[in-house]
Amino acid sequence: MAEHKKFGYEKADVHLPAIVKNLIALFVLLTVAMVAMWWFFKIYRNWRASNDAPLPPMANVNQVPPDPRLEIREGEVVDATRAYDQPLITGYAWVDEKAGIVQIPVKRAMELYVQQKSHE
Repeated sequence: MAEHKKFGYEKADVHLPAIVKNLIALFVLLTVAMVAMWWFFKIYRNWRASNDAPLPPMANVNQVPPDPRLEIREGEVVDATRAYDQPLITGYAWVDEKAGIVQIPVKRAMELYVQQKSHE
């Protein structure tokens, strides 16, 4: 018993009123920060609108921009590239038949590389 009094120990549970006060303060702080950010964005949006140059009255908003343009049909180029690259990545082919250079699939090349390194 004497050791407990010498070192001390927690005699009470968590101080609930302090936790509630801190949670309320945190909630108020976050609310004030969100209202301030909303207000700043509103001011910024109005400032940008007043400082942007207006479009000329004869401007054609629906006009197609000149070349080069972005893809018209999304993914068309990617699909074509993949269709072209797939046989190169997964197939066997001669690169230079006279020199004996062969193209092999990437997965097989990695397996051969690992085998070669394990024998060294």
